[in-house]
Amino acid sequence: MKLKKPDGGEREYKHIVAKENNSGNVGKYSDYFICDIEYTGHLNKEEDYKFDMIGVKWPANSKSRENNDSLSLCIIGMKHNEYEDFNITNYSSKIYEFIICEEKLNRLKEDIKEIYNIKSQLGLIYPYNNVNIDFGSNIEILFIFANQNPKHSKLNKDMENFRKTTVYKNLCNIAEIKIAKGSFMGYRLYDESLMKI
Repeated sequence: MKLKKPDGGEREYKHIVAKENNSGNVGKYSDYFICDIEYTGHLNKEEDYKFDMIGVKWPANSKSRENNDSLSLCIIGMKHNEYEDFNITNYSSKIYEFIICEEKLNRLKEDIKEIYNIKSQLGLIYPYNNVNIDFGSNIEILFIFANQNPKHSKLNKDMENFRKTTVYKNLCNIAEIKIAKGSFMGYRLYDESLMKI
């Protein structure tokens, strides 16, 4: 990590989220596993995409953990500390453009499956051995607004405006959109601690 962090150390917090949800007995009971941070690629010739985090929703209850297929793909956007330069509508629009392209979506799923298997064999992600996961049709888009003032007027206003956009309506037809709430001051992700937008 650089000593000077113009983004407020946001990358460091992405690593913390990944560690809290993936590692050891703590991570084992998370409902979400983070496969990669700052996952990048090309949306088209003119524009790149970068997802803050990509992962898998695999609920921690024992029945769900017996089944490693039909899992939900999770795309996570994170904003730490300074919110002003984040545009949730633009970010969501890029996600929408990406996931409606079957080729790109399938490639992302294949990447995640490969990353998950490798990290699990290395003991970095549950179940810490050779595992082949697979996806169903469910997609979740999760936003983490870390260390934000809950009374932040721009954030609240943007959320209200976002719900009125065509992008939001289109996304809701193909994915669930959620915002993470604090888990007793931690970064572990539980389904019960997420609220729908």
